[in-house]
Amino acid sequence: WESSPKAFLFSLKNYVGQVPIKMIQNGDSPEAVFHSPSNGPTFGVNNDINVGQNAISNDNYTDIGETYKCPRGQDGTTFLTGEQNFQVEEIEVFLVDEGNAGNV
Repeated sequence: WESSPKAFLFSLKNYVGQVPIKMIQNGDSPEAVFHSPSNGPTFGVNNDINVGQNAISNDNYTDIGETYKCPRGQDGTTFLTGEQNFQVEEIEVFLVDEGNAGNV
């Protein structure tokens, strides 16, 4: 696990049809992101978003709310995909380079 005080999750499109949303951390978590060669990307101490080793299976799940703030009035297990477990069609992970923020 690694801390990343500026880490956040965002959704451009989600199951509930909410406008694009940024989900910040509930504080400075020492477990913002998990790196492992035998697993996909994992975000949050209680696996707010977990993509397993076989991303096209249904072993991936979401439970937003432990490390990252779930949008008010939404269920952290269903608002992104409609169900807690999901199959990955596409995933993108971005790095924000603040030093080049003006150079798009």
